[in-house]
Amino acid sequence: MTVHRTIASQAKRVIKFVTVSGMTFALDLLLLYVLIDVFLWNYILATGVAFAASVSLSYFPDRRWVFAGTLRSVHAGYVVFMAIACVGIVIAMAGMSVLVGRFHLHYLDARIIIAGMVGLWNYLMNLYVNFKVAGRFLTSDGRGCDAGVDADRTIADLIVDLPASNGRDVVS
Repeated sequence: MTVHRTIASQAKRVIKFVTVSGMTFALDLLLLYVLIDVFLWNYILATGVAFAASVSLSYFPDRRWVFAGTLRSVHAGYVVFMAIACVGIVIAMAGMSVLVGRFHLHYLDARIIIAGMVGLWNYLMNLYVNFKVAGRFLTSDGRGCDAGVDADRTIADLIVDLPASNGRDVVS
């Protein structure tokens, strides 16, 4: 497998993640707006509720389309996915507290700024910890496939030629 094919596969995975996350983030912002401006909720509480609702909906598209090829069961994957999301909720709520409470940004502007950090957290943790598909490439049909000899190598390993993952199975 060539480095070019691995990079292209990883770029495709990132684009798919951004697509799914973008749609669920739009829902997050809509819920946040409704909870704060219509129902007059506190912005920190509304952030947690909106985030939890929207990220929960992204599990199945993420599992099937973004992180295809995982061997983790659907139920176990969802539990780990939501545990990772809980850390994301804490980051989002703390960020809202600082950006809105201390720096007086509008809550929607603050939420957009925070989304990048939380999105990166969610992507990396789900790639390496939950679905464990780092180092696997996506086939043309969007399914995960072992990369043969390079199956245990991540994109970082291929770019900087670091040693492989010490024989650990990346998909178990």
